[in-house]
Amino acid sequence: MNEFIERIKTFSKHLTHDIEEMIHDHSSEKIPFTDMPAIIIEHPKTKHTCQKLLENVFHTYELNLFPYFLQLETKGERSEFILQLTISSQEKTIYSYRSYEESAARRKPVSIPAPLWEELKVPFTSGVVH
Repeated sequence: MNEFIERIKTFSKHLTHDIEEMIHDHSSEKIPFTDMPAIIIEHPKTKHTCQKLLENVFHTYELNLFPYFLQLETKGERSEFILQLTISSQEKTIYSYRSYEESAARRKPVSIPAPLWEELKVPFTSGVVH
């Protein structure tokens, strides 16, 4: 009987956690796709690497705002062409765009969890942007 009660307790704890996570995930901000590269590139915590391969310039921008990770890959001297954009948490991929896939994603706003948006907009509201 005690084992049964413990299993019910464990189940209810997991259920509560899952519901909390669902509510947390559904509170989000919608950001235009075209604004995302500038937000990532201009954030002070973004790490940037650049490679030149066969006269093509490729940029990788990585932004780690625990528990979220954003990665932007672009092509061109001034990052004119977006190759891919990925936003993920430790548990899952929140948003993924690949230039070789259907381009409808570029017309839709990117849904970002509210806690991540709070971290992303700080440099823009505090006047720290370069």
